[in-house]
Amino acid sequence: MENTRELIEIALGHAARGWFIFPCSREKRPLTPHGFKDATTDSNQITAWFTQYPGALIGIACAKSGFWVLDIDPPTGFVSLDLLVEANSAEKIVPGITQKTPRGGAHYLYNLPQEVHIPNNAGQLMPGLDLRSDGYICTGNGYTWLEGRSPDEHQLTDAPAWLIDCIAALHGQKAPMPLRNSTKTSVVYINVSNTDDPDTCLSFKAVLQVHDGNRNVIVSCSQP
Repeated sequence: MENTRELIEIALGHAARGWFIFPCSREKRPLTPHGFKDATTDSNQITAWFTQYPGALIGIACAKSGFWVLDIDPPTGFVSLDLLVEANSAEKIVPGITQKTPRGGAHYLYNLPQEVHIPNNAGQLMPGLDLRSDGYICTGNGYTWLEGRSPDEHQLTDAPAWLIDCIAALHGQKAPMPLRNSTKTSVVYINVSNTDDPDTCLSFKAVLQVHDGNRNVIVSCSQP
């Protein structure tokens, strides 16, 4: 756990790159009256907040900071992403700035597109894949930036065009992607305990069924 001085320095570092900051509780609830709408880059306000709330998580207002987030919840989200790539005949996503979450998930940060509104929703794109834009994510205690993919080491990048098209189709901003009626199967190995011990890995067999443009994902879990 970072001490108060370290936490303030981290928060100020994010603010210096133009990210709008506010404090959150360890349960990820905002500690300011208006939540992420109070987020700021003002160093005096940030210092006062994190002095008042030692040990707080650092909240970052996404859209206000110029990015949106693909929030991948384990284990289903990683399987869903693999299937979504396959269904679109796309190459596997190479993320830009990436944060690992305390429960083994991930945040992929992307430039906010101008032509498409990224909504806030949970699981509408695919099970375990949440979208964050008009909202916030947390960083700090328990969250770690992927080596080589931290905001100090990597620039924000654009999301793949096919992924933006899939998101646009969710709310009628673009015609739905033309998936043929099909059944696709993918097997993904996910380390559920964040260790290198192969005994802690589970095999997730996911089947994506597409019928008349509707998608259904069936996930089964077994020890390999």
